[in-house]
Amino acid sequence: MISRKYKVLLLFLLLSCIYTIFIDICVGLPWNTFMINWKYTLFTQIERFIAVFMVLLLVIPDLIRYLRRKQEHTTSSTSSSSPDTNSNINANPDSGFNPKSGPSS
Repeated sequence: MISRKYKVLLLFLLLSCIYTIFIDICVGLPWNTFMINWKYTLFTQIERFIAVFMVLLLVIPDLIRYLRRKQEHTTSSTSSSSPDTNSNINANPDSGFNPKSGPSS
């Protein structure tokens, strides 16, 4: 799901770049006008802050989810390796559902 999110983002960026180049060529501007004008974008502090904040809002939730999943995976792998886990599960065999047992008569 996360990889799909970033693939869509990269596709959107690629398509918008192609669209910008196409429009520049159609109106008679050189194809690299957006690269020439790049140094004039985000020139105020508030614009830079908002751009960085939006990128952080895009990336931070995925990092938090990844770290939580990694932490849960490490804790579950250490707890499943202990010998007491298997003995607790198999302590009472009658407590589980057994479809072959059927009603007793």
